[in-house]
Amino acid sequence: MKIYCVTNDPFLSQELAMQLSPSEHTVELFSDGLAALENINDSLPDLIMIDTECDNINSIVLINLVSRDSKFNNTEIHYITSKSVRDPEDFKKQNHVNRIWPKPVNISEIINYLSSQS
Repeated sequence: MKIYCVTNDPFLSQELAMQLSPSEHTVELFSDGLAALENINDSLPDLIMIDTECDNINSIVLINLVSRDSKFNNTEIHYITSKSVRDPEDFKKQNHVNRIWPKPVNISEIINYLSSQS
């Protein structure tokens, strides 16, 4: 599974890179949302995790740019946020987000989820 994670949270990046087996997953880490967008367009990941804390672009704008592009119809989009989402189901539907991970994230839960998707 190819996973792109867009966050400037060094702990989250480090844990994803260290705990996901390279033989089962390829993890690309970006802190810069615009750089991630450029790379995402070059290579179709299976899953994109977008954190509210990414550089150079608003995370919701990044989610919308990805989710509205038909070539990503088979790509899961996950949103990691420290902000409360008033109506999570409506937010997921409107933004084509598959899952919302509230901060502080439980990294074990994320790793278990991603490991089960391979």
